[in-house]
Amino acid sequence: MKKFADRHGICLLMVHHTRKQPAGDKFEMISGTTGLLGCADGAFLLQKENRTDLSATLDIVGRDQPDQRLYLQRDEKRLIWTLDHAETELWKEPPDMILDFISRLVTAEKPEWYGSPTELVAALDLDIKPNVLTLRLNVNASRLMQEYGIRYENSRTHSGRFISLTLICPKA
Repeated sequence: MKKFADRHGICLLMVHHTRKQPAGDKFEMISGTTGLLGCADGAFLLQKENRTDLSATLDIVGRDQPDQRLYLQRDEKRLIWTLDHAETELWKEPPDMILDFISRLVTAEKPEWYGSPTELVAALDLDIKPNVLTLRLNVNASRLMQEYGIRYENSRTHSGRFISLTLICPKA
């Protein structure tokens, strides 16, 4: 299934039942857990103590989200689950100095920057190799967009590599 989804660039949502035996780890209760979680990007396990309960827990694990447990309440009139509370606060990434420096370089007054990775290192006055900076920006491109509203693009031409930074929407 994973190969099929990757080949076609789609997301698959699989719904799977749990076995009836209790287990130390709730995710061990999913039939075939080793195989399923080994190829899945994440899993959600919704459980109630009794079939008629109006409260449940939603346990979440995965590669792209922190492990968490949510406590839900069933709204019988609207037939939806609502969040009562989370067991722990979600983990938040610490500030990234490079992204912060870029947000000072690309502003409403100067909404675009274009140049080589070497020129960007110089513009940011960083003690970092240009290829390391490019690698960090490749990894944090979505974070740069979400937190600062700056789109990052890189390209390669006959004359070298180039980076484009564009302010799409100013920081709130």
